[in-house]
Amino acid sequence: MRPVLAIRHHLPHELGVAAEVFDELGVPYRYLDAWAERDWPGLAEVSALVVLGGEMNADEVDRHPFLARERELLREAVQRDVPVMGICLGAQVLARAMGADVPRSPVPELGFRSVRLTAAGLDDPVVAPLGALPRVFQWHLDTFDVPEGAVLLSEGDDVPHQAFRVGRSAYALQFHLEATESGIAAWCERWAEDLREHWGTTPEAIMEEVREHHPAQRTTARESFRAFADLLRDPVRP
Repeated sequence: MRPVLAIRHHLPHELGVAAEVFDELGVPYRYLDAWAERDWPGLAEVSALVVLGGEMNADEVDRHPFLARERELLREAVQRDVPVMGICLGAQVLARAMGADVPRSPVPELGFRSVRLTAAGLDDPVVAPLGALPRVFQWHLDTFDVPEGAVLLSEGDDVPHQAFRVGRSAYALQFHLEATESGIAAWCERWAEDLREHWGTTPEAIMEEVREHHPAQRTTARESFRAFADLLRDPVRP
């Protein structure tokens, strides 16, 4: 099987729960550090794309030229039915690649927040497991509009657009379904000063919330990533 390509925008970011599931299923994967690597594989060389989060805005292509290259790759992936999962910034870049805007979020979200599935979400194998999950982990200042022709899968009270599917198998998730407890701890360490100065919280407060809510998210996330891995079994696309 061709590997899943996980695109990182900076460190520390990892596939987390998705990596656990891929390892159990024997699905190979590799990371691409977008800011550092010049030679990107073509879509014929991968089975899927997972585009991870990042602190930049999806439109900062002057500061981060790789974002423009990423948009083209995602647009082509949708056209060719290559499975995609964009998470947080990855979701916003996918939305931008499909012609939608990426504005500031009406409410910055940090921590575990409630979302609900739409009727389409309840019928979608990748996100349907989230119907039993009361809260998901968020950390974002921006949000996305839903591209024309895409299907809204999840909503929130403060931030209306939480997940969509475009094409047959390209998913955008505003929340961090992939996050592990250790991964969130690494983010809290990396951005501890920002948490205190701009978010009005502390790493300790975030990790207390993680200990309470993350076990349920991890169980549900494993179901979702298993369903996403099922999409990789389709015939090789030309």
